[in-house]
Amino acid sequence: MTELMDRKLLDAMLNSEKRGDYRTLRSHVLYKGAIVADSKDNDVVRDFAHLMVRASRAWRIEMRDGEGSLLDPLNAQNIRWGLVPCPPVVP
Repeated sequence: MTELMDRKLLDAMLNSEKRGDYRTLRSHVLYKGAIVADSKDNDVVRDFAHLMVRASRAWRIEMRDGEGSLLDPLNAQNIRWGLVPCPPVVP
């Protein structure tokens, strides 16, 4: 893969982290993590390693509190994709 594609894969993983969607992040890592970890772009490898440290903490929390417990309920993508209920509309 090209270094640009490695960065795009990592960006998708970082988006999952931003949304608190660690189930999707786990899937990204399982299916594409080895590609990102083997990138020729040292910045991508470094950022991926940092992400894995943060994600391992989050996965432990979700093991304790339940899958999806860290989903950001106000994140527009999470709402649009139906991962969390829509917040109530306040008149």
